[in-house]
Amino acid sequence: MNDKCVVLNAKKMNFDGKLDFSVLSSDVTVYDDTTEQQLSERIQGADIIVTKEMSVSAEMIQKFPESVKLICEAGTGYNNIDLEAARKKGITVCNIPAYSTERVAHTAIMMILNLSSAMQVQMKMLACGNHDNFTRNLQVPHVEVNGKTLGVIGAGHIGRKVIQIAQALERMRKVSAMYRLRNYSGIVIMFPCTVH
Repeated sequence: MNDKCVVLNAKKMNFDGKLDFSVLSSDVTVYDDTTEQQLSERIQGADIIVTKEMSVSAEMIQKFPESVKLICEAGTGYNNIDLEAARKKGITVCNIPAYSTERVAHTAIMMILNLSSAMQVQMKMLACGNHDNFTRNLQVPHVEVNGKTLGVIGAGHIGRKVIQIAQALERMRKVSAMYRLRNYSGIVIMFPCTVH
């Protein structure tokens, strides 16, 4: 691809220095971070702009050169980009909806198991050399997740993955998800759905 691509805040994406941004285009410029004052100069002649959780306001978009055709949010959320301003300017906005789905779902399940077994308390006891929780009797509160109902609000990529993992654990008898739909008049409709 020969489109000129500018990555505005690579530090947010490339925390370990292992990302190869050259796969984006044969003409890619990468900045660790970009201030609002630096933005105009850095995107001159750019076709594609890549950001990560960077605020891109209507005022900023209005100043974009005509060459900009795409703003790519390198993550799931794009509430940091003024979509209406981009639309008015003819700029497409995209995101990466499956970014970190498994990691976030795994973390959600990990936290459920962590909290149900008071893991942090147990770790502090062990760090202090206190093995009573293992050698005497259970010293910390513990809640079995077997047979419990897990409520998941939202059944997007992450919510569905949490449900899948919970079912795979065979720990939850049923998993309830709250689906959220937006109808054409902008009204949010929510309805429960139980998955067995």
